[in-house]
Amino acid sequence: MPRAPKYSFEQFYTTRRLLNTLTFAPDGQTIAFVADYTGTFNLYRKGLTEHEPVQLTESTSVRPVAVVWAPDGYIYFLADIDGNELFNLYRVPAVGGDTEPLTNRPNVQYLSLSLSHDGGALYYAGNAITPSETHLFRRDLKTGEERLICGGPGFWEQGYESQNGRFLTICQTFGNTDTRLHLLDTLSGELRELTADKPTARRVAGPWFGKHEAFLYLSDDEGEFTQGYLRILDGDVNRPYITPKWDVSALFGTRDGKSFGFVVNENGYAKVTLVDNETGMFYAGPKDLQAGVIEEVALSADGTKLALLLNQSSRPADIFVWDRTTGAVTRLTDCLGAQLKPADMVSPELVAIPGPDHPIPAWLYRPAGLGPADQVPVLISFHGGPETQELPKWNPLYQYLLDQGIAVLAPNIRGSVGYGKSYQRSIYRDWGGGDLRDMEACAQWSSSQAWVKPGKLAVFGGSYGGFASLSCATRLPQYWACAVDFCGPSDLITFTKTVPPTWRRIMKGWVGDPEEDRDLLVERSPITYIDQVRCPMLVLQGAQDTRVVQAESDKMVEALRARAIPVEYLVFPDEGHGLAKQSNREKGWKAMGDFLLKHLG
Repeated sequence: MPRAPKYSFEQFYTTRRLLNTLTFAPDGQTIAFVADYTGTFNLYRKGLTEHEPVQLTESTSVRPVAVVWAPDGYIYFLADIDGNELFNLYRVPAVGGDTEPLTNRPNVQYLSLSLSHDGGALYYAGNAITPSETHLFRRDLKTGEERLICGGPGFWEQGYESQNGRFLTICQTFGNTDTRLHLLDTLSGELRELTADKPTARRVAGPWFGKHEAFLYLSDDEGEFTQGYLRILDGDVNRPYITPKWDVSALFGTRDGKSFGFVVNENGYAKVTLVDNETGMFYAGPKDLQAGVIEEVALSADGTKLALLLNQSSRPADIFVWDRTTGAVTRLTDCLGAQLKPADMVSPELVAIPGPDHPIPAWLYRPAGLGPADQVPVLISFHGGPETQELPKWNPLYQYLLDQGIAVLAPNIRGSVGYGKSYQRSIYRDWGGGDLRDMEACAQWSSSQAWVKPGKLAVFGGSYGGFASLSCATRLPQYWACAVDFCGPSDLITFTKTVPPTWRRIMKGWVGDPEEDRDLLVERSPITYIDQVRCPMLVLQGAQDTRVVQAESDKMVEALRARAIPVEYLVFPDEGHGLAKQSNREKGWKAMGDFLLKHLG
């Protein structure tokens, strides 16, 4: 029999969270980061030898999401309010003091914050000129002058500035697998597309290599996986430079061009390497920092220290600093705390689900103490995106359910990243098509396992995963004891019409056009099959959600209630696309846990 529960729900949900943003102080001795130590996300700094962090912002609604520490003594960051994703630019003195808004423009979204090569200016993108398009801006930190760099169709964002300040790499994005790479000559003003003769591909501009004659970038235009390339300006030569058999998921470097690093996603686990451009030496990261998911990285200005946000299935993400000159690794945070023991947490095994036309990689978590004759319920959890990846990292809902004797199957169905661009792109204009067949394959496989309790399958997901959960409940009703939807689109026609303005350009190629593809979108919408629902449902929604607006959940809940299907509905007035505040997080995830235990017990 699975062991008796050791922990309460509250113990899993009083762990702390860090957002995916890190920045070193100019001297490399302190790190700024964003954490929810007070129950809401705020900005903190912590020295490498200090015991306690220093809180720099104090807000219950303004959420920092991108942080840059400039040489002028200020920390700059983008932040939204109550999860509305309308990010504006702020700054706060690094020594502490009042937070100052610098843009403060309602209904405008700024993104992609970084420093110029000399640290005297900020680059950021935003839709301040045209709501449906983004432009690239440069802000002088001494004068506060904001200057338009470029913009137009698509999403424009900066890459890196060369060490002499003359060149700036720029990306123009039309979708997750369609990014054009440009080079701006800041002296002449010439903006030149470097990929005009190449097919549609994912591209990410990387740091400059050496002085200013070449730069690194990521691309999948030469094969299935994203690899690292060196672009040499003299002769416009592209040279393969980082070529593992998996995706290079991140590429980063110092502004002086002396050091860079990269992260490889090897079947869900991350491996990090640092490179000294002056010596040509490659430094593989410590082995104990490779058994997890690296969610964010930051290099010190001299390239000798690497800060990582490392997430593992047995504990939440924490900040580690690796000094490559000494080999020392320092843990700066402890988000698990003393209430839980990592040894009691369940790590997953990687399994391959037989799919309709390809194996489906999936992470399987089974409760501790499960004997050969034991049978347990299973939650099938579909990730969001859909172009993201289920990874072996901390999930308090999974660990709580496992402690209660419920297994979790978390698959990477078609559309997921990490398994080649063909697999990723197979979701395009096919939501509710091939992916639904993968969903059914996961349900069939689970039902066929001897250790799975008959009639005790549940489905869960948020965002696209919510769409998957709704699709399962409405179009595959025979499998489920219950279903949970967290901010998932129920009607693909209204969904494609109400996404943020900057998204609308990509919707036709990604999901479909609400006019031209009306019949297809009706056929693939969960709301079309509402009469087929058999199981009780729980629906959760943030009222400030701009990606999947509340009307999508309202419509589904109203239709379920009209047909007397048991449904519970939770709306969070001060949340967007997810639950950021601790009080809401505890309420929402507790409701999910209680609902699943009630119907799977």
